[in-house]
Amino acid sequence: MLHSPPTTLRTQRRFIARQRFNALGALVSVALLPFLLRAIVLPEDTFYAASLNALMFNALAVVIAFWTRLSIETYPGNRSTHVILPSIVLAHAIIVTVLLLARLPYDRLALVAGFIFHIL
Repeated sequence: MLHSPPTTLRTQRRFIARQRFNALGALVSVALLPFLLRAIVLPEDTFYAASLNALMFNALAVVIAFWTRLSIETYPGNRSTHVILPSIVLAHAIIVTVLLLARLPYDRLALVAGFIFHIL
């Protein structure tokens, strides 16, 4: 009689620690959550260019931070916990710099909320 082994806590931790799961969770919490909160509070302002740019650039900040963290973690002697905060700050600084230099409209509240959610 063949059956699969029971799911252990170790197996569940491995699933949560996967990079795809982390990236998807960060995209939902950093990009989508501030956008949805803005849509609930001010539904008439949801699809303005500023709100959509904040959604798009918060998602781009997650991608930049994720890529930066994975690139730096490969070096010996680095701990992943020491790389997370600098990569998040760097990614959001790049995004704010691009938005300011390109003079694109953006939602400040959504960008700040995305940054805070990303750190949390």
